[in-house]
Amino acid sequence: MEKLLNTLNEGDVLYITANQVKYFFISRSSDGGVTYSINNSRKILPLTTINAAIEEKNNGNEINRFWYQNFNLLESETRGCNLQVLKELLNRL
Repeated sequence: MEKLLNTLNEGDVLYITANQVKYFFISRSSDGGVTYSINNSRKILPLTTINAAIEEKNNGNEINRFWYQNFNLLESETRGCNLQVLKELLNRL
């Protein structure tokens, strides 16, 4: 994943919603995760979440809303859009 994250460039599209809203990569966050934008909002997907999801996926577990809520309820409630970015990053591996 680190290699993938290091290849992202500012402005790369991380995800596109059904309504054609694009989530754009801004930079790596201070913890090594991902900072991205949705319209005029900045969001952060923490590296700890990314790493936990990779481990779970490697163990055969599905990364979905239920997993995200169990992993970090507060994060899933305040940054629910992270799940789509996370799933898209995992699909790129």
